[in-house]
Amino acid sequence: ALVQANFSQLEKWDPNETLRIESDHVAMTREAAGRGARLVVWSESSVPLSITKSPGYEQRLTELTRQTGADLVVGTVAYENRSGEQTPFNSVVLVRPGSGVTGRYDKMRLVPFGEYVPLKSYLFFLEPLVHEASDFQPGDLD
Repeated sequence: ALVQANFSQLEKWDPNETLRIESDHVAMTREAAGRGARLVVWSESSVPLSITKSPGYEQRLTELTRQTGADLVVGTVAYENRSGEQTPFNSVVLVRPGSGVTGRYDKMRLVPFGEYVPLKSYLFFLEPLVHEASDFQPGDLD
């Protein structure tokens, strides 16, 4: 099953809406699993939480898969400590019943000006316009 709740961009990035957005996705996942779905996929960046920085998010997803019996694929921002800095990746994770997060893929081909700023040292004036999305790093084959 594919799950995509209907939220505007303003709602999506409003911290007061995060719980509602997550709750709607959970409810839709439960409904899909109740109808027989064994794999549920949430759209890219559908819930504005990070699998690596949002306390309890991974545990809630793991519990959801345990309760429904369905695997879950979720788009998220994942952070890794690289050279003493938190480096963001536009990622997708697989969450499995009884196992939790069993895999992660970091997007390798990023969208210019949406996920990174090409020639950032020359186009520094664009930073305020695309600050949050401009820092993603591409994944690699390792």
